[in-house]
Amino acid sequence: MVLQYRADIDGLRAIAVVPVVLFHAGLPWFSGGYVGVDIFFVISGFLITTVIRRGIGSGRFSILSFYAGRARRLFPAYIFVLFITLMLAWGVSPPFLVREAAAGALSSSFFVSNIYYAATSGYFGIETHQLHLVHMWSLAVEEQFYLVFPIGLLAVSRVPKVSIKWLLIFFIVVSFGIACLLNRVYPSATYYLIFGRAWELLVGALVAVIAETTSRPLNRGRLYIDLMVLGGLLLILVGFIAASITSEYGPAVFGVMPVLGTAVILFYGRYSIRSSRLLSFRPLVFVGLISYSLYLWHQPVVVFSRELIPEFWAYYWFRILVVVCSVVIAWSTWRLVENPFRRGRSSPKATVFMGVASLISLAALSAALYFMPALYNYFASDNYLKITESVEVSPLREKCHRGYRKGIQPRDACTLGGSSEKGRIALVGDSHVVELAYQLSGLGYSVKQYSFGGCLPVASESRTEARSKQCGAYHDAVLGEIDNDHSINLVMFAFRWGYYTDGLSLADAARHVLESAAALKAQGMDVLVLGPIPELSADIRRLVPREFAYNDYRQPVNPESIAFDAAFRGFVTDVGVGYLSVFSVLCDVTGCPVVMDGQAIYYDDNHLSLAGASILAQSVQDKIGSIL
Repeated sequence: MVLQYRADIDGLRAIAVVPVVLFHAGLPWFSGGYVGVDIFFVISGFLITTVIRRGIGSGRFSILSFYAGRARRLFPAYIFVLFITLMLAWGVSPPFLVREAAAGALSSSFFVSNIYYAATSGYFGIETHQLHLVHMWSLAVEEQFYLVFPIGLLAVSRVPKVSIKWLLIFFIVVSFGIACLLNRVYPSATYYLIFGRAWELLVGALVAVIAETTSRPLNRGRLYIDLMVLGGLLLILVGFIAASITSEYGPAVFGVMPVLGTAVILFYGRYSIRSSRLLSFRPLVFVGLISYSLYLWHQPVVVFSRELIPEFWAYYWFRILVVVCSVVIAWSTWRLVENPFRRGRSSPKATVFMGVASLISLAALSAALYFMPALYNYFASDNYLKITESVEVSPLREKCHRGYRKGIQPRDACTLGGSSEKGRIALVGDSHVVELAYQLSGLGYSVKQYSFGGCLPVASESRTEARSKQCGAYHDAVLGEIDNDHSINLVMFAFRWGYYTDGLSLADAARHVLESAAALKAQGMDVLVLGPIPELSADIRRLVPREFAYNDYRQPVNPESIAFDAAFRGFVTDVGVGYLSVFSVLCDVTGCPVVMDGQAIYYDDNHLSLAGASILAQSVQDKIGSIL
């Protein structure tokens, strides 16, 4: 069933895709651009439901023909981009990113990449700007929806007493409720998984169902209709702005305004001459026409640009150039790949067969690159492999550092090292202390590891956001545990200072932390505060191959980091507790090493490996000797 073309929908697609592209390109003022995906979901739900309902109404709807139409529309460009991206990654990316690209392509071949990225995202996941195919998650959500929804809609249409409209409203409410719930306990699931996204597609479906029975909305005048469309555009704009200002409430809340705005435009736009002209502006329509290819290409282009020419990425003109290149490549793909296949005349069976066969072939190639190290390490030097293989983390990381999670109590903290002859240490920190705790226990100390991720140790009354209050409560409980444990000789604080202060200044954060330190000292406990770990400009697995070209394994010292360390030292020494500068341990005037004695001392861009933690532990031991 062919729908009547609406240029305003292509204009709406442009409004959706441009912020997404600019967001991934890291351009200012577009940090909330990710909500453009919400617009796409509503449009997809609207168009697909319209096609299915008209087909059912005419008696010509076929599940096989529907899937063939989806395959003809989506698969050619999708498979083409996946294949090219995978091959380019294999040729130019570091081995760990080749493997990650293969995982992305493999999961995308089965349209489960949203599940994969939901499971692997988070604090210790690879950062988004290094993931060539992370954006494919939204297409996985749509395909999962397409797999189930047409069958359900066809089944419901054969039950005359069931109201499709009210059934859609019911599932919208359920899905939105799930999204709000998941946002509190598992934000990644809200963002990536279909359970928290289905309501957006279903809103589009609801608009399509309502539009079927409405010849002209409420018989209102043109001015009313124009105002409704403009109001929809305003809702979308406000949604973008709100998402750019804060990330506190998550995608479920921020998606409401763009979703409602898109729904209003889809419903009223076909009756509004003025708004149709606005959204049918030729440059907007052009971007809308190529929006699918642009969405597919923009993330790989951004990632490869950052990988190959990292020194230019700091310049906004270069990022704009990357966006322009994405548009050019997208237009070429639209002309040479999308359109020819979309207009193909093969039978539905042949189309589905070829699409599935192509996806299986791509999956086989991706699996080979993922599971066979000899392949994804093909372009790596022996030295690179030796160094990256030397990266080790604490064998107790998974057991003893479970990250911040509601319900974890300080009494559950691990005690490392059985003997306390050299002293018993309470090590309070985030993920930066895990390897240090393990190495200190190896030196003969008994270490109580109070490590929790994503939380600065600031008291609960000093925090504003809900999560921060919970972090503060956890910190208060840790101090209570330490206060009641009279066997502890030394309390150490070690965090990724300044990374997540939630709006607090360095001085405020330090003041609150050191209030705790001073209180412990007043109770007779010795306190040692470790300064921030020097951070690298990139993940060590990306950095090392670049450094090989210069036969140098040192990173220049960041002046801002030096200033931070000096300021923090001043705050600490003012209250009379011990301070150890990690910069002074790991760096000198020539820079900070990445590799020492053939071993990587980091395992990403800011966490020390066991080798790096061993160096720090020796200095901590020396410092402890002067304190105790």
